[in-house]
Amino acid sequence: MIQFALETYRRRKPKMSGVAICHFITHVPDIKWGVVDFYGEKKISFDYLKRTYQPLLPSLQFEKRRWQAGEVFSASLWVVNDYQHAYQQLSYEWQVVYQGQVCASNCINLDVLADSSAKFSELEWRLPNDASGEFEVRLALKNQQGESLASNAYRLLVGDQLTAKQQRLAYLAEAQARLDKYGHSVYRYWPEMWEFK
Repeated sequence: MIQFALETYRRRKPKMSGVAICHFITHVPDIKWGVVDFYGEKKISFDYLKRTYQPLLPSLQFEKRRWQAGEVFSASLWVVNDYQHAYQQLSYEWQVVYQGQVCASNCINLDVLADSSAKFSELEWRLPNDASGEFEVRLALKNQQGESLASNAYRLLVGDQLTAKQQRLAYLAEAQARLDKYGHSVYRYWPEMWEFK
């Protein structure tokens, strides 16, 4: 989710031009939001954060994470450029990969202004009627020599968005009930510790 939230902010440039990160490293050996753990090892989220903060970022804007079988997946192709120089004659390549196969692809040529964020095109792909699991969208920006300047990827799910939302709300209600009962403390996880002697 870090990727989706941060890219939304990046695309809103210049209204939201700054970036920041809290909890870069975990300061104690337990579960935290840090992208580098207590032992200095990078977590999976580190790679998402690094990719999302590329100064030249190919970005995909879409409305939901789950798409039903047979439905048309639609999204907008954006480029965010934090550099103070423009890029001329770039190739913006995209691919939709499902079950290891490239199902749709295209390439557009574009010029990217300095210090900018802009939508360049639309992407559409109809999911197979028997689709399940997940699919991936891959983006790449290349120069005239074919060298990759930036890339990005998104893992999207096949499923019912409304059902997933209802399940999430049920989980939230359970968490709230635990919080109401035990509060913000270790006793939430070990209720037997309430029994002081």
